[in-house]
Amino acid sequence: MLIDGHVHVMSADLDRYPKRQDTVKLPGNRARDHSWQQAAPVTLEDYEQVMDLAGVDRAILTQPFLAYAGDNRYLVDCARRRPDRFVAVGAVDLEKDREPVEVVARLFAADAIAAVRLFVSGPGAGGSLEDPKAFEIAELAGKIGKPVRVHLMRSALSDNAGRLRDLLGQLPGTRFILDACGSPDLKSGAPWPEVQPALELASFKNLSLMVTLNNLLDTDGKAFLAKLVELFGARRLYWGSSFPHTKGEGYSSLVECAVAACETLNRIDRAQFLGGTVSELFSGLVT
Repeated sequence: MLIDGHVHVMSADLDRYPKRQDTVKLPGNRARDHSWQQAAPVTLEDYEQVMDLAGVDRAILTQPFLAYAGDNRYLVDCARRRPDRFVAVGAVDLEKDREPVEVVARLFAADAIAAVRLFVSGPGAGGSLEDPKAFEIAELAGKIGKPVRVHLMRSALSDNAGRLRDLLGQLPGTRFILDACGSPDLKSGAPWPEVQPALELASFKNLSLMVTLNNLLDTDGKAFLAKLVELFGARRLYWGSSFPHTKGEGYSSLVECAVAACETLNRIDRAQFLGGTVSELFSGLVT
């Protein structure tokens, strides 16, 4: 079973599903480039075509925060249209959404999302892990057995690793997933010092890593993945393409890259990374 753990889809109907008009800021007041989320969208139908060609069986649809912020309507509608292939990971804006904890509670109660994603990279970029509402959402998710995905923008990992460590310790019953291994710059190669703050959290058994194709393409993907398996074990790792926010020449090439990266793993670990882990983490994913 081949399952893509991280895909973004967007609607072409801007009247029914309008995109956000504000600009997300990075630390240092730099504007985040999210032109890919404002350009011609990859709709659910578009994605299904390319996933069929690439031989992908299932996928996790992730809210494109820079396009819709906490408006999860299109995401939820897509997952409900094809529950045999997709589940949804919703998001909230801790800074701008009214009552974000209650919003997440309602989405979970309606079985609309399989997990929640905290897009937390500081003021103007979704908020902070230090926000008490982040704790409340993670606590809520843990009580009902739903994972919490944490997304940090590049350069934010070192500043947030301490707070993530605190949450992992305070909420041992909540399964956390660190998106894109914390978005480190891996171009310097082994021993990958930029990702060290995430690797130091491997002792927390309630933490898994979502490894993106951008992670694997930025370095020696096989060596990097082998290191992650050594520290975390394959049952706490899975791949996600980040399509269409990716490098490479097309979706099929991204899938081939994921498969190639785990060629040196044993058969069981390879199966876990390519689909087993994600199917265990996300309830509702039909396998």
